[in-house]
Amino acid sequence: MDADYATDEIKELARGLLYDPLRIYTFVRNQITYEHYYGCKKGAALTLLEKSGNDFDQCALLVSLLREAALHNPGILPAITYQYGSVGISGADFHRWLGFPETDMSFLRQYAIESGGWPLVSELPRAEARTQRNTWMRQNRLKVARVWVRAVIDGTPQLLDLSFKTSAWIGGISDMPGAMGYSRAQLLGNAGGIETADFVQNMNATAIGSYLHTKFLALREKACLENGIFARLARCKTSNSFPVRWA
Repeated sequence: MDADYATDEIKELARGLLYDPLRIYTFVRNQITYEHYYGCKKGAALTLLEKSGNDFDQCALLVSLLREAALHNPGILPAITYQYGSVGISGADFHRWLGFPETDMSFLRQYAIESGGWPLVSELPRAEARTQRNTWMRQNRLKVARVWVRAVIDGTPQLLDLSFKTSAWIGGISDMPGAMGYSRAQLLGNAGGIETADFVQNMNATAIGSYLHTKFLALREKACLENGIFARLARCKTSNSFPVRWA
């Protein structure tokens, strides 16, 4: 099976997005989380199922959706292709993309380039690159091999690099019991339990479920108000047009 094979789920998603190329692009751009690895591992179907993938796999999903849409939308030419090349990314953007603090250069280098298995295209000789890598990362001289999609939509060629998603770090909830108002003593009291040195007995399962459900709702409300339960939040984009160059 090809990586961009259109399963029934992908066909239904394309239909739900009204076969609109901008809606399709925005869906993949905002709903599929970037996952850092090199090469095509998941394909379109698994990328959609897991809601995550790298640039290869997100492009496979985008191509699958656009090709399905092209069968119903005359504004999309069926010749939708992949493009592979090197892209220069600044050190700051690299950090925002992968979610690491900008000062953690050694960990970024190990995780993004060495452990991630990414081909690195350097503008410097190898010996110089080893000693000056931190400098040229900040000077937008780090080039990495990546994949994006080319599609002709309403007569205009579009280069769609939707997996380059910057993220913002948010504080998070450090005290989960306090955020939900959980109390061990109150739980035992509400459930009618008897605590001994080794175990608890005669607890009411219905009362336990009711108590924990109430605390879950309290935690969910606090998380929604503060985005506190999520450590990393992708910056979503909405637009009436495709990006000029890169997403």
